[in-house]
Amino acid sequence: MKHAIYTRIGMWTRVGCGALAAASVVACVNRSDRASVVVAPPRASSPLPPREVTTSVHAESPRTVDLRGALASVSTLRGLSHTREVKAERLDREAMVERLREKALAELPAEAITREARTLQLLGLAPPSFDYLRETFRLLETQLEGFYDPKSETMYIASDLAHAEADATVAHELVHALQDQHWDLRKRSDYQPGHSDETTALACVAEGDATSVTLDVLLGPARSAVDLPDDIVRETMTATNANGGLEPGVPRILQQSLAAPYVEGTALVNELRRQGGWPAVNQLWQRPPKSTEQVLHLDKWQSDEAPRRVAAPDASALGPGWSRDDDDTLGELGLALIFEQWLPRSSARTAAAGWGGDRTGFFQRGKSIAFAAHVEYDSAELALRAAELLAPAIAPAHGAAARYRTNTPATCAERNDLGPLAVSRRGRHLVLAAGPTTIDGDQWRSAATCKVTSAWASALARQAPLAAPSAR
Repeated sequence: MKHAIYTRIGMWTRVGCGALAAASVVACVNRSDRASVVVAPPRASSPLPPREVTTSVHAESPRTVDLRGALASVSTLRGLSHTREVKAERLDREAMVERLREKALAELPAEAITREARTLQLLGLAPPSFDYLRETFRLLETQLEGFYDPKSETMYIASDLAHAEADATVAHELVHALQDQHWDLRKRSDYQPGHSDETTALACVAEGDATSVTLDVLLGPARSAVDLPDDIVRETMTATNANGGLEPGVPRILQQSLAAPYVEGTALVNELRRQGGWPAVNQLWQRPPKSTEQVLHLDKWQSDEAPRRVAAPDASALGPGWSRDDDDTLGELGLALIFEQWLPRSSARTAAAGWGGDRTGFFQRGKSIAFAAHVEYDSAELALRAAELLAPAIAPAHGAAARYRTNTPATCAERNDLGPLAVSRRGRHLVLAAGPTTIDGDQWRSAATCKVTSAWASALARQAPLAAPSAR
């Protein structure tokens, strides 16, 4: 589930989950003759001048090269010419995260950040007491290893990196710099409200591109990222979270959202490299995927299968006085990440597969809030499959006894603090509705019953499509 704040900070970066994953993949192969790269540690927050990047072909025989040489090497490896030099600066993690915080808060409306937090809380993916901003940046402080800022054309590297981590991070950020020189990341990184899924798809392209090169660097000249089986790369890149890598106190959904573009993007880029080398990857930049569905299913990008246009939900069934403060698109990847909070990963991906389009709505009336997501699947059978997987998983998780029945396609869980959580299906339409709940200071309390929210979800499921699909 990619939220706006991750749009601001998740693109053009290298986070620890990606770095550890890359190192872990390399650990699966012979490393005895692999070159290692160490970045000499200048003072924290000082510029990283040329000739402070040292490379050792063997550990016992280091040689010094300048940043210009590193750029030339990555440029050759990626198959993209560099048109200008890249500025680099070393920062300690606290300073680097603060730089990102200032950038995100300057570019993202405060109310959008609040809505992100409230949506997670309404869905039960984060506790009502969760401090979204503080914990997001605390997570980044532990995971972030570097980022490239298109506006200043500067890459920033964590000052405490050494050996393979530094090697990988320098290569990763230099790829982002090359992307910027060829495809204008500054323009592409502008905040686009209501287009989260399309922005996430571009983040997958950017991070998959850079991570694939990073794996090439770590594997050395004898092997490349495309030599590794996709299932090994995917499983290894997700192993950090699965094997205790979750940061204590930070909801799982946030950590998975941050890692997802690296995992899914690398799989996409590696497959295209196998089919047509780096020129095939360049086509992703020339014709970026319109949705994360096209990232997860390469054939849908190749056939240019456009997402369906789905009307934004309304709250008329909840009664008068409700306003829709925001609407957006989750996409197949965002939907899958939400479902993974309630289902095993394989079942969650099955439930999200067949996504055709969606639209979400965040609603407010006084101190009360509610959220709904209207998803249109490619067929009624796929929507039914998703509902049958979701309904029995959601209800027991919240202590509800309701069960999904095909003749009355709705189920709902009563929640004393967050309000009801309901799933409804009609034909190929599936609706997930949360709330209403009332927030009074630090206190959350349900503002409706399942009867109300189920009726709202069912009304939304009957909502007519906005328009016929353009390429489906």
